[in-house]
Amino acid sequence: SDGWVQTKLMDALITTARLILAAVFAVAGTGKLLDRAGTQQAVTSFGVPSRLAPAVARLLPLVELSVAVGLLPAISARGAALGALGLLVVFESAILASLARGQRPPCRCFGQLQTTPVGWATVARNAGLAALAAVVLAREGGGGSLLAWLSGMTGAERGMISVAALALGVGAVQGWLLLQLMRQHGRLVLRLDAVEARLGMGDGVVPHGPSDHAHAGHPIGTRAPAWQLADEAGAPATLDELLGAGAPLVLVFLDPDCGACSGLLPDLARWQDDAALPLKLVTVSRRDGTSRAYAAHGLRPVFLQEGSEVADAYGVSGWPAAVLVRPDGTIGSPVVMGAEAIRHLVAHVGAAPELAAAPPANGDARAASLPLLARGSPR
Repeated sequence: SDGWVQTKLMDALITTARLILAAVFAVAGTGKLLDRAGTQQAVTSFGVPSRLAPAVARLLPLVELSVAVGLLPAISARGAALGALGLLVVFESAILASLARGQRPPCRCFGQLQTTPVGWATVARNAGLAALAAVVLAREGGGGSLLAWLSGMTGAERGMISVAALALGVGAVQGWLLLQLMRQHGRLVLRLDAVEARLGMGDGVVPHGPSDHAHAGHPIGTRAPAWQLADEAGAPATLDELLGAGAPLVLVFLDPDCGACSGLLPDLARWQDDAALPLKLVTVSRRDGTSRAYAAHGLRPVFLQEGSEVADAYGVSGWPAAVLVRPDGTIGSPVVMGAEAIRHLVAHVGAAPELAAAPPANGDARAASLPLLARGSPR
């Protein structure tokens, strides 16, 4: 009696493991088939030579689907489990090799359903699936036949399972469509930001945290936060050193992933090269993912922060942004955001640099607007 119960429990365990593996490999294979270009890009990022990547991208989802189908009949379950274990070992080895090199390429394990970078969570997931495959492989006979189990059901039971499977499939398709819609919406928003920045329409601000554009930054007349950063060549500089020339300093904050910042780059490069402009322009960006567009526009130097530590110290909550620092090292304006507002700031300080040296007449540092912050209508 006890042996019979143990056998039934083991068969149930093996059957569950086969179902989980079959579902995972079926979804993975289908996702890769629907995202052939992404699969090819993923296998290349994991070290497959570019000349072999198209063939691997075509073959891999077919192998995964074959494993999923082979796990269903009892007669082929152990062979399919061996194939699943082999694939998982290959996947795990490629992921660990990438992590050892300090690289985290996008997984695309399930096509467009998952494009997050690989990490230790991916390693743990594959290890768990490999353990399930090893359990199926170790069991002689691979458990009962799933097809026989289905054929032994009543019509009502099979109908309930069919409805549940259909609901799961519809939900998965709807989730995939919603994901594509959200990605497309995000791309359209970034493109509109870039177009508005190039046309001078609106602020074109890419938010970077909670913001209050009307009262952003430190009070005018207070000491500007000190910082020390290195440029792209590794040459360090401090705020005090840059203020040593005695000219007001316009500190501009950019981000490599900010579409609205790209429309401002030609202006920044021109202002830096304009010897007649009575101010000094200093650009600060993020070290991770530094944009090649900076060098392409001749924008040098660009001082690099590790994340957003200097921007946070000045109260910046979006990109692009700028703040005026007086020659005595005090704040000369609120933080202004958007390409057009930065153009106004530079234009008015350049036309009347004495404004940069004068404290606000009413003494209300946060509420002071200063004529140099006037907003203009879109061109």
